[in-house]
Amino acid sequence: MSDLKTTAKQAFSQLRPYLFAGQLATLEQLCEGEEGEYFRGLVVELAARIGSIPAMDEGPEVTNDSPVKLHYFYQGSDWYIFELEHVAEDDVVLGFGWAILGGDYQMAELGCISVSELLACGVELDLHFAPKTLGQVRLEHLGRINHGNASIQALVRDTPRVVDGRITYSIR
Repeated sequence: MSDLKTTAKQAFSQLRPYLFAGQLATLEQLCEGEEGEYFRGLVVELAARIGSIPAMDEGPEVTNDSPVKLHYFYQGSDWYIFELEHVAEDDVVLGFGWAILGGDYQMAELGCISVSELLACGVELDLHFAPKTLGQVRLEHLGRINHGNASIQALVRDTPRVVDGRITYSIR
């Protein structure tokens, strides 16, 4: 067995709590298929990315520069994850991130997200999401809104704060 196949098999055990069962089964099949090498590399990269996500409450204060590592999606809703925590005794995965439900960007909010509950509802992990900052994600979504500057004001508080010498805005 090649090194990449062995590494990918190990990575699958790390990914199980973060992928819904149907998505996991499909990804396992793809790793054995014609383009298996590509998907095995994807699995290894994804497991490494998940391993690099800070635990909840260990990351710095959330700003526009905060790194978003994972994106989950389902029927017009999006969840962007900054921090993760696997609660072993309950076998539950919790995340801290930005949620946009039903495409309603004006009501998007930061908070605790039960990844386990999302997966139970068939929410999928975006396998092709490239990590980016919260500011980049917000700008992408703002570009989809046709309400001009009022939308930007709806997503940030009016008063910026200075944190570590940088101006930051709190996201609603």
